[in-house]
Amino acid sequence: MAEFASVLSRVLERPLAYHTEFNGTFDVKLDFLPDDSTAALPPPPPGAPPGASPTIFTALQQMGLRLELSDGPLGVLVIEGVGRPSAN
Repeated sequence: MAEFASVLSRVLERPLAYHTEFNGTFDVKLDFLPDDSTAALPPPPPGAPPGASPTIFTALQQMGLRLELSDGPLGVLVIEGVGRPSAN
C-alpha cells in the first residue's frame, strides 16, 4: 500500500502522506477518467462513453480508501552551492 500511495502521489503530482495500517501485498486495478486534478494523465481513449469510469477520488472511495487534504511538513532539499570537484 505504501508503494500504491507513492504511485498516486506521482499521478496526482502532489505530495501524499500514507496513513493507513495496511501491510502486505495487494493487487490493485484502478479505472478512472482524468479530470482537472489529474491533468498530467493521458486523455481517455477515443470513443470512451462519458462517465464510463469515475474520477480518481470516486474510484478510491469504491476501494474503501479516501484522500484528505491536510497540512503537514514536507521534505525539501535545498542546494546552497554548486562547484566542480577538485582534483586530488
